[in-house]
Amino acid sequence: MMGDWNGDKAWDTGIFRPSNGNWYLDTTKTGVVSKTFHFGTTGDSPNAIQSPRIATVGATAAFFSDKQSGTAPLTVTFTDRSTGTALNYAWDFNNDGITDSTAQNPSYTYYAAGIYTVKLTITNSAGNNVALKTGYITVTADSGTLTADFNASRQSGPAPLPITFFDQSTGIGPFTYLWDFNNDGITDSTAQNPSFTYNAAGTYSVKLTVTNALARNVVIKTNYITITQPSGELIADFTSDIHSGVAPMNVKFTDQSIGTGPFTYLWDFNNDGITDSTAQNPSFTYNAAGTYTVKLTVTNALGRNVALKTGYITVNPTAVAPTAAFTSSKQSGSAPLAVTFTDQSTGTTPITYAWDFNNDGSTDSTAQNPSFTYNAAGTYSVKLTVTNSAGTNTALKTGYITVNPTAVAPIAAFTSSKQSGSAPLAVTFTDQSTGTTPITYAWDFNNDGSTDSTAQNPSFTYNAAGTYSVKLTVTNSAGTNTALKTGYITVTGTSPGSHSGIALTFDDAYVDDWYAIRDILNNNNVHATFFVAEFENLDQDKINKLKTLQADGNEIAFHGMYHTDAVEYLANHTIQQYLDYEIIPGINIMKNAGFNPVDFAYPYGHDDPSATLAMEGYFKHIRGTYYAWDDTVEYQYGSNQPFIYGIGIDDITYGFTINDIYNGISKAKTENKILILYGHDPVVSNPGMYQTSHDQLEKIIAKGKENNMTFYRISDIN
Repeated sequence: MMGDWNGDKAWDTGIFRPSNGNWYLDTTKTGVVSKTFHFGTTGDSPNAIQSPRIATVGATAAFFSDKQSGTAPLTVTFTDRSTGTALNYAWDFNNDGITDSTAQNPSYTYYAAGIYTVKLTITNSAGNNVALKTGYITVTADSGTLTADFNASRQSGPAPLPITFFDQSTGIGPFTYLWDFNNDGITDSTAQNPSFTYNAAGTYSVKLTVTNALARNVVIKTNYITITQPSGELIADFTSDIHSGVAPMNVKFTDQSIGTGPFTYLWDFNNDGITDSTAQNPSFTYNAAGTYTVKLTVTNALGRNVALKTGYITVNPTAVAPTAAFTSSKQSGSAPLAVTFTDQSTGTTPITYAWDFNNDGSTDSTAQNPSFTYNAAGTYSVKLTVTNSAGTNTALKTGYITVNPTAVAPIAAFTSSKQSGSAPLAVTFTDQSTGTTPITYAWDFNNDGSTDSTAQNPSFTYNAAGTYSVKLTVTNSAGTNTALKTGYITVTGTSPGSHSGIALTFDDAYVDDWYAIRDILNNNNVHATFFVAEFENLDQDKINKLKTLQADGNEIAFHGMYHTDAVEYLANHTIQQYLDYEIIPGINIMKNAGFNPVDFAYPYGHDDPSATLAMEGYFKHIRGTYYAWDDTVEYQYGSNQPFIYGIGIDDITYGFTINDIYNGISKAKTENKILILYGHDPVVSNPGMYQTSHDQLEKIIAKGKENNMTFYRISDIN
């Protein structure tokens, strides 16, 4: 209890002991009894007369936490430091107006990236007080962050209204789903993409809870669905299971009309004025190639309505029978001999494959481009049988693969293009090792114990003056051998900055906005690299714009056939399947359109070392993404490293300021390196997520010019 016991107009803490009638006071607020008062006699209890100005201690809110930043999911423990007596607590960990905890010292887990304001409200009989810490908790995302999201096939209409919901959550699967279609706290479905029929008029909020092995995330879309009273209005609509294929093509149509039933249906599958079916959900076979318009007329007691979908069905000509053909990565070598076979068959897809790698009558693989290891010495015939809807064909190559006996151990040897010169000194090393192939190579260009290259005949640039020893270690299935040349390379000094530069890159398929920065690039004599994803979806206008950008001197590179996350895909597929699905088809499509992509950027920046190694046969450089301004995002010219990292320059996406970018440029200049930058969608102003403003781009270019730095395309760096 409190009272003004010493007359200083401030509350003093006091404790009453009924056993002796004494008040023990802490007037100095040190936790030590400084005065004692007595009212009445022993055994009396205090009352209003005996205890002048007694009151509850007023509440003052205060707190701290064990951490203020980290990667999602981030668990934070909050510690109360409030003063006052008999306190009640209301914690709001994201300042959304909802009380998240009433504990004194609670913990809370932040699952989504963002900057959070934390609010603590304390109350007692003397009043309440609030502690508000703005932007107190910073949560960054990682590749495993779980974000729940969804959309719907429609959001409004008359009852009864069937709606299909489509999951758009991101994160590391597998996921489990809890759908609450009217946010009443009851789970209505656990399917990924469920359907639900709203039978009563009203406005409905929809809640989706998604869980994976790492976390749980919830999204609530308030007043997302609006259902009106049935008006009796009739709206004809339909879908089909396929829209294109090869003749004869059977198509199943599904009625999606709304209104008051019962209905009658008139289907005209080629819009020739003749009714082809009166069923609700009919099937129809298109026997002739062509493009067809489909018409559905629906009638009920109130009226009639027509749905006409022009050019809705495309039927291609009858399939062409296949002709089998193939090549292989090698035709001879020592056991065990791993061979990759590449299909070169022709004919109408889809095609199925049956490979017999030793012509013994058994199918060894059904992949299009399989690999096989021959473990025993011998000569092998290889047979490929291909099949489509038009027929079957076989290619047999007799004595095609020769497997030699056990390998001979290697002996390491090498030469170089030069042994001395001024820095930066670019040297090409030539392998002269002997032994049975395949042989793997480990080069250590300065004998520091680290492998600098695994290429057979690599190049390396020495940037600092000095005398260097070079070591080559070669390995095959029979053994390992090392050649060490002591003091082999002598490098003298030279002026710094001769190769410092910036590599500007842009990802995805923002072709129109890339084209809009032509003047910025051309006026500054700057070239960029554009990594294009989903090339097959570009129209001719965008392809022409890419050709113009290429003619300006910019590089058109590759960002994936389907913009597939490599790490997620490879969790359930092989490297060869990844190449066959994401890489090889996309390269071929771009080449057919007049481009020759020699560099690749991982979609989402998620790289896989095994995939990178496999793609070195297709690309000069493979780029991932990084999130710190250190040496990782700098490239040493002449190092000939296939895998590189870039750092993002979109205005608000990665949390970097223009000064962060300036510092990165200055660091690359000082260290005579190339800073690799990436953005996405260049916009004139008001940039959002994954957008780089023209102002930001111009400032970066100006800073590079100010430092006399070269602007490189990715294909330029060696």
